[in-house]
Amino acid sequence: MDYYHKSLKISEDVGDKKAIASSLSNIGSIYGDQGDNTEALGYYHKSLKIEEEIVDKEGMAISLNNIASIYRRQGDIPKALDYNYKSLKIVEEIGDKQGIATSLNNIGYIYFGQGDFQKGLEYYHKSLKIKEEIGDKEGEALLLNNIANLTLKIGQVKKAQVFATKGMQVAKELGFPENILNSANLLKIIFQKQNKYKEAFEMFELEVKMRDSIKNEETQKASVKKQMQYQYETQARELKNEQDKKDLLAKQNYSKEKRTKLLYNWFCISNCIGRFIFRGHRQKQKQIFLSLNRNMKWKRVGRKF
Repeated sequence: MDYYHKSLKISEDVGDKKAIASSLSNIGSIYGDQGDNTEALGYYHKSLKIEEEIVDKEGMAISLNNIASIYRRQGDIPKALDYNYKSLKIVEEIGDKQGIATSLNNIGYIYFGQGDFQKGLEYYHKSLKIKEEIGDKEGEALLLNNIANLTLKIGQVKKAQVFATKGMQVAKELGFPENILNSANLLKIIFQKQNKYKEAFEMFELEVKMRDSIKNEETQKASVKKQMQYQYETQARELKNEQDKKDLLAKQNYSKEKRTKLLYNWFCISNCIGRFIFRGHRQKQKQIFLSLNRNMKWKRVGRKF
């Protein structure tokens, strides 16, 4: 968050609107991850507004999808679908296949959540086709699992097994524990429904193994995060102490400078007053002298006559 805000400030200073929109979107994403949907929505809308100003269609599509995801979390399904469809329209206009697949997947997910499984499947299959075309293996694994899960929901167990097995193959190719875990969990449920307990137990063991692997990764990440947090807080305290010292010194210097300036001003004023009084005194003495001098001259002239 700190670095995104720094990036935002620099982008604003140089007037790079695309970078401003990107930073706003990233900040919104962090708020979204923290569950602060209101703040996330605010930043996503700010980002979208700038992208519309500079006609950044790719950015607009991303922001529209982000906004849709927040509305979906808030349970405002009509708004979520509206923004997803707006995003889909833009990515179709610019021919962004990855963006099209993402929007289709998001729309399918909403229909799935609403219980409209057939429509959900329709959009999932469209998204899967594009993912396969562009070679997005991770997206492919996710969609195969989604399709298998939905197919299972409508009672097509054998068909669900086909998609889930394919999803496991792709997940193993990728080697990502989370993808393998999801596929193993789904296949475990499918095998249980088919009374294939040996296969179900194997998938259960694989699921546990992958969960442990993820847990270890999370533990390492948490440890690193804690260490980084400690370093950040220590550095922040040091910077604050340093700044406090600078502020105190600046305040002392300012007070000293202020006193010096005040004394100097009083000296100047006093000097001016003194000079004025002295000048006035001299002028008065001069007038007295001239007056006496005239009287003396008058008397001398008088004595002459």
